[in-house]
Amino acid sequence: MTHSKRLTALFLSMLLLFSVLSVSVFAEVSGARPYRKYTVLGDSIPAGYGPYNYEYKGYAKIAVSYPALVADQVAEDMIPLARTGFRTVELRYMLEEDYEGDDYLFRIGKTSVEDVYRHRPEYRPAIQGSDLITLEIGSNDILNYGMVRAIDASKNTEVTNRVRDILEETGSYGQALSTLLSLAGTAESLTGIVTGFVQGMWEGYRNFTENWDCIMEDIYAINPDVTLVAVGMYNPLKTTKLTDASLITIGRAFDLITAAMNSYMKQGSRFSGQYLFADVSRTEIYDLPAFTNGMYMDMLLGMVHPTINGHRTMANRILEILPADTVAYESIPVTVRETRYLNTAEHNPYVSGYTDGTFRPGKSATRAEVASMISGLLKDRPDDASAPGFSDIAGHWGEAQIRAVSALGIMKGYPDGSFRPDASVTRGEVAAIAASLFDGNTADASPFSDIRGHWAQAAIDKSSALGLIAGYADGTFRPDQKVTRAQLVAILNEALERTPDIKSVDHFIEESVFPDVDPAVWYYHDVMEAAVGHQHKFNKDIEMWTKLDT
Repeated sequence: MTHSKRLTALFLSMLLLFSVLSVSVFAEVSGARPYRKYTVLGDSIPAGYGPYNYEYKGYAKIAVSYPALVADQVAEDMIPLARTGFRTVELRYMLEEDYEGDDYLFRIGKTSVEDVYRHRPEYRPAIQGSDLITLEIGSNDILNYGMVRAIDASKNTEVTNRVRDILEETGSYGQALSTLLSLAGTAESLTGIVTGFVQGMWEGYRNFTENWDCIMEDIYAINPDVTLVAVGMYNPLKTTKLTDASLITIGRAFDLITAAMNSYMKQGSRFSGQYLFADVSRTEIYDLPAFTNGMYMDMLLGMVHPTINGHRTMANRILEILPADTVAYESIPVTVRETRYLNTAEHNPYVSGYTDGTFRPGKSATRAEVASMISGLLKDRPDDASAPGFSDIAGHWGEAQIRAVSALGIMKGYPDGSFRPDASVTRGEVAAIAASLFDGNTADASPFSDIRGHWAQAAIDKSSALGLIAGYADGTFRPDQKVTRAQLVAILNEALERTPDIKSVDHFIEESVFPDVDPAVWYYHDVMEAAVGHQHKFNKDIEMWTKLDT
């Protein structure tokens, strides 16, 4: 049986077994008030995991996530205790000293377990000291038991051992499922796997309802007066199709099981009358590739998470149902920026390495290198005759590029008539360059504590307001700090909105273009975006590579 037919059988079976359920929707709208301490509990969604952020797995305030947006509006302090891979079992374990969990406790990858145990002592004190808590959890309950029962049903020791190893090492249900289906072999084996998966999902649902009430009991025992918001579920596969040409979205089958979980949280739990319920069933997620698309399993883990707009909508749903007070939440402002000079439609390469093949990411970027990068992005090359004359660029390798950008006023020289092509570029200079490249509506002056009176203050204010370059967590900008080549590429990509999904990049590039840019470092995907020409499309707010330029 082909991979396509296996997937079809899997989801048709799920659709038939889910058809007995009904959906209910709940929403209550009012205002919002400020809180002193706000604790975030749950899984990868409140943890802020997704294609915009694969680095953090939890225990961090991720600016684009809905908990951070809620906190910025109504809370003085936010305590992030959400973690990828968490089920109700894991959360209950963090709250109850005598609870031992189940056989699959912390099946989230070996490298993650120590991190989780380290944070366990923080949960009860955080709940006790909070006057606002949001909790979103449940998706992994269903996926975990579905996957476990599918493995048990395969009846092939070699296959089951291989899939269990994947789960133990990575915690990736998507990778495990893909491997299981590809190794199923016979139609009889596939049927058993499908049946086991569906039965396991319902086992996971029953597990969720039991643990949900235990978690509620724990929270209210620790802090009976807390304002608690139960954040509902959305269908993580609602955009999924079998093939790219399909008109039918087969992922809609999961609407029924998410509706059942929402119904339980809203009115089935014995604690339903004590907490607030936020209906987020219409949350926007990304458009997943079709099941038969080779990129599907690569994209699955990130794309089932909310888009940036999805997180904003979720934040609004929570803010709307908080008890009314004198302070109302504000909508999130949207900045608009346009560039007069740069070709942003095509993603051509604009950086290259040195003659020895290296990129030298930690080396300070020079003014000539900046001019070269920007020159490679220009829509039209200006007449060199219009360029100002500099005393120190004749015969320099970057002479033509320097003339091109200076003719447009993007970069300027010094009062003594020099350009200083080999001088290191600073953050203030990068801000000035970015400000000259982009027009747009700007907000008030930036809040940086160390730019007052600096020659680049106005440019820093504009660049910051347009989201072109950010400051540091301590409130400084550090305008005279040198910029490395890796940092410069990251800044330019952000300004150009060339920030692709990293799984998309990895699908097309098997190994680094440069021997000194390791795929494990933070700037790897930025350098690949800048160095490799490619075709692309936008999936909501994320750039997806579709083809390499030949």
